Amino acid sequence: MFERGREIWTAGADGSDPRKVDGIPVVGNLLTDRMPSLSPDGTMVAFFQPEAGPMGDFWVLPVTGGGARRLTFDVAQGSSPAWTPDGRFVVFLVQTGR
Repeated sequence: MFERGREIWTAGADGSDPRKVDGIPVVGNLLTDRMPSLSPDGTMVAFFQPEAGPMGDFWVLPVTGGGARRLTFDVAQGSSPAWTPDGRFVVFLVQTGR
């Protein structure tokens, strides 16, 4: 997984076969990285979606594209989504200031 501009891409470990992941929600000004994370089975990507500067929420999306699903609704500063080894959960860091 990697980011190129405003897009998220997948590729082989050696960089071969790069493919753009379609269905990422559009952001006006992308002021922070999305930090995409590939699920253990390689079928889903978790990412941070900025909405207001560095504030946003976490989403998941099939790597084949399609409808993204929002996981959080707190518009907080977040980073580093990661999948549990069994691929059932996404864990991440959030700074809410509360």
